[in-house]
Amino acid sequence: RLLQCLQTDAPTGVMAKGKRGAEQDVSKTKRGRLAQHVEHSDPVAEQCHTVAEALQSATVPPVIKEMLVDVIPNALAVRRDERHRYQEQMVETIGNTLHSVEADIQSKLSEAEKRWQHAETTAEELK
Repeated sequence: RLLQCLQTDAPTGVMAKGKRGAEQDVSKTKRGRLAQHVEHSDPVAEQCHTVAEALQSATVPPVIKEMLVDVIPNALAVRRDERHRYQEQMVETIGNTLHSVEADIQSKLSEAEKRWQHAETTAEELK
């Protein structure tokens, strides 16, 4: 089962003819907002979107991020027993990338906690 939750080449809005034949983006209308909300009501699509957001903080080249985000619907949204070995490889790559993101966040958190403790110690000494 393939989902189209994160296609970057999909149009962002519906183009309608306005005055004098000029095209206008009508995605900002109530109907456009409702359509966007309905599109994200699928739990699998929401999870794909969450993974894509997490991948944005990865320290990999932008083209790699784009590639990983583009394959999410074709890899993660497919049941494990229905995946092709290439889809499995992409799932593994996405997982490894997310693990590196988590490690980076943990490292930054640890560093920030050390700075906080140093600042508290300094503040106590100044009193």
